[in-house]
Parts: sequence; structure tokens; C-alpha cells
Amino acid sequence: LMGPHPSYVMQGNHQYSDLLIFITSKALDIAQNGLELESPPYLLDPEPAEFNKWVDEFLEAYKKDPKNTYLSYDIETPYKLLLGEDELGKEEDSDDFTILRCSFCWKQGNAASVRWEARYLRSIERLFTSGAYGLNWNGECYDNIRIIRYIQGFNLISLDGMLAWHCLQSALPKSLGFVTPF
Repeated sequence: LMGPHPSYVMQGNHQYSDLLIFITSKALDIAQNGLELESPPYLLDPEPAEFNKWVDEFLEAYKKDPKNTYLSYDIETPYKLLLGEDELGKEEDSDDFTILRCSFCWKQGNAASVRWEARYLRSIERLFTSGAYGLNWNGECYDNIRIIRYIQGFNLISLDGMLAWHCLQSALPKSLGFVTPF
């Protein structure tokens, strides 16, 4: 666990106080109870029929309870692999619309990640045109713009976690890697 040194916080950098408290409590918990890493089920490049079944399950759950069924998603691009999330969306990458992979999750412990290939695109399109709430990180400035290039009927109700985080903690970094422990 990494964070600011306590003396740095004491020198007037109080925006890091909550972070320091969180890291300290997490370190104490690990020291007392040990570190146990989770290994939830994860569909990595399943057969298209298996991914289509996963999509069917999501759409059925969404049909039953649209107000409480959310689709988390994230794309990977060649450019995105090199930078932090808060560095994306700038002019240098504005003409790169290559998508390598897309990952999804709609219930705890049930994630899928597929290559952005023709054999998966029909199922991917069904997700992105479902009208569901879509949770993303930097989607408004980066991911959604690239997805729309391929899927014109994109109509998820986008809930961008990075924008929410920036409103909540505007002095802290916005990268997903920094925020994930919270």
C-alpha cells in the first residue's frame, strides 16, 4: 500500500488525510488477518456462444429490474495501455479509434472480457444498445467516443466514475489505479 508520508500531510497537505487513514487501517487489517487475494470467476475470451449467453443473462436481469441493473464496461486501446486514465482524451490520441478489447461486469463476481473482433461484435452491440445504466471510468471523454465510432446505436445511460471521483476528491489523482483501493 502506497500513500503520502505522514509528515507530508502534517505540512499542510490535508487533502491526503483520508487517504492516509484508509491506508493505515488497511495495513493494520492485513497485519492482523493476513492478505487474502480474491479470484472471482472471469470469462476471458470465451467462445462466442458462451459470451452471448452471458449477454442474454444480463439483458434478462435488466428487463426484470432496469433501475437496479448496471453494466460496467471498459475498453482497451493501444494508446490507453501506455497512459494513466487522467491523461487520456487529449488531442494526441483523438484520431486513434482502435479498440483491442472490451470488458464487462453486471453483478459481483461475474465479469467477461472479449477481444474487439467480428465474432463478438453482435453481442457487444446488444449490450451497448440496451439502454441500461452504464458504469465506466473516463467514458465520457474517451471510451464512449470510440465505442460510438463502431456502434452508432449506443444508448447506455453513462455514469462516469472518474467525473464523480473528481467532484468528490478534486485534489487527488484521477487514475483508476489510484482510486481502485477505495
